[in-house]
Amino acid sequence: MDEGWLDELAGAGGGAGGGLVRDRDLRATWFVGCDLSGVVVRGSDVAGMEVDSPWLMEGGARLLVNGVDVVPLVDAELNRRFPGRELRSASSPSELRDAWVAVEQAWAATLERASIMPPGTVDASVGGEWSLAQTLRHLVMATDTWLGRAVLGLDEPYHPLGLPNDDHDTQAYDASAFTDVTPTYRARPLRAVSGQRGTNRSESRVACCAARTFRLVSG
Repeated sequence: MDEGWLDELAGAGGGAGGGLVRDRDLRATWFVGCDLSGVVVRGSDVAGMEVDSPWLMEGGARLLVNGVDVVPLVDAELNRRFPGRELRSASSPSELRDAWVAVEQAWAATLERASIMPPGTVDASVGGEWSLAQTLRHLVMATDTWLGRAVLGLDEPYHPLGLPNDDHDTQAYDASAFTDVTPTYRARPLRAVSGQRGTNRSESRVACCAARTFRLVSG
């Protein structure tokens, strides 16, 4: 498919979009990392269309399908599928504790399921997304960002096994803190990782929390 017209469309209105696409065959086209907010689709065949937007539930966003806002419906269905998800907007210490328990239970079930799947499953990518092992490594990095750096203010908050974002925004973190070698994934008993890392009590608690949740080790 000739994609030159897509570049022209993106440049319409000074790069702010606002163009018109008519009678084009866009079957099986992927839009990744694009700003499609405010896009209107009319009189078009959308059978089989898939939308995966992490920010759909934020800021009062709407997604209209034949005039019906489906965001509340999607939100309710996701809460039904993933018990505890409704606690993501917890606003009190008690609710936050309940939310953390739900997160731990969900990850425990996920890792247990992964442990009985065929070898190599944790490294398999589906639909171009990160594998389970990569996702866990990224969550190590995210934990260190929010707790180690933002909350505790550690000078060196990042564990080398963490996997940074793939946006190459090296101004947000020191890329040299992360290993270039892909570590080996294997489950370990929780007692084996307790207190392995950390020079003070607070850092050890953060690291132990990450290790318990992710069970990702090198070697």
